Amino acid sequence: MKFIKILLFAFVLSLTSYAHALMVSPGYLLFEGKDKNDKITVTNTGPTAKEYKISFVNYSQNKDGTFTTVTQESANNKFAEPLLFFGPKRLNLKPGESQTIRIQSQHYKPKYVSGEYRSHLLIQEQEPTLAVGQKKNESGEAVSFKIKALYGVTIPVVVRKGNLAASTQMVSVKYKEIVKNNAKVPGVFVSLKRTGSQSDRGDIIIYDGDKEVGKLVNISTYLTITDREVFVPLVEVVKQKDSGTPLFQSKLKGKTLRVVYTSKTDYGNRSVTEKSLKF
Repeated sequence: MKFIKILLFAFVLSLTSYAHALMVSPGYLLFEGKDKNDKITVTNTGPTAKEYKISFVNYSQNKDGTFTTVTQESANNKFAEPLLFFGPKRLNLKPGESQTIRIQSQHYKPKYVSGEYRSHLLIQEQEPTLAVGQKKNESGEAVSFKIKALYGVTIPVVVRKGNLAASTQMVSVKYKEIVKNNAKVPGVFVSLKRTGSQSDRGDIIIYDGDKEVGKLVNISTYLTITDREVFVPLVEVVKQKDSGTPLFQSKLKGKTLRVVYTSKTDYGNRSVTEKSLKF
């Protein structure tokens, strides 16, 4: 009997809080001031037992909010990984079972200079249950090959030391439609600009009068960028019966939407900017 090598494609999905049969909470960690210890909880939400490997990865954020993997630090992208200890580094979870990963920061030590550091904790599924397919080799023998995706979650871990500050303002807002699942999705395209020595997080809420018609929360703008572009879907869509084409713009004709961006620190300080979008 001949041995045939298994071909395995491992894809890691870079999500912030959950992936296929995997949930992680919270989806963001911050060490600042006297904070030294924190934890996250990993839950296997799938029907079978899973093994997970935990490690750090490092990214540079792009203008559209996506990330590019990097291996070298830069002045505006210092890695938090050298400052952090965590454990355990592997988890074996039964269906519905949860376990805690404890993380400790050493940013308080004098050898670490002031600034913001960031790495992403990756919780990655191991040893997947493989789907089996059939094909024939050159001898005409039937052989099995197995292809399965590995799923994972990444959690931003931010460490701040020293007197840092940030502010983010809305530069512009405009109506835009994007195509998703062969249908047009109406929304508001928002351009943000961050200033300061640390990253910033904020929420965008869109109002028609007092009614909330669009919302996107926990929008992060990290130090690798100063300009961030965000698309906020509008939730109420009027569709044309014969073609399914959204007619949201005609419904709002003559109205003015309020677009509100709330820039917030992780300790509750907030600044609010607002712009109008007239139809």
